[in-house]
Amino acid sequence: MRSTLTCAAIGALIVACGSPRPAVAPEPAAGAATTGSDVEAPTATSESVEPAEPQPTACTKDSHCTLSMFAGCCVCCPSRPRAFFKPELAKLEAKCGSVRCPSCFEDCQAAVDITTYVASCVDGRCVAEPR
Repeated sequence: MRSTLTCAAIGALIVACGSPRPAVAPEPAAGAATTGSDVEAPTATSESVEPAEPQPTACTKDSHCTLSMFAGCCVCCPSRPRAFFKPELAKLEAKCGSVRCPSCFEDCQAAVDITTYVASCVDGRCVAEPR
């Protein structure tokens, strides 16, 4: 609803100023598959602060995995310790450099001690296991 009102306000401003409307790509239909290029440039809004989930990996040994409390670019509080494939975590964190996040005023719960977990490669996936 808020985005509709924002679009309407921008459209009214453009019409009032006499400038042509910028081209906007249509959004995919609900349930339509998207490719990685559809989401390469994240932008933060209050709706885009969902925690990042570790992606499927292709690890073959434990050293390919790392533990992290990373939960997403605009998540205010650390997540539980999770295991990531090292290149995937680096890619996720790199995307955050171009994202502007809203201010955070959440009271975060005490984080779980990451040192009580170990990252392991199990069946090609990085998993966080208690020590």
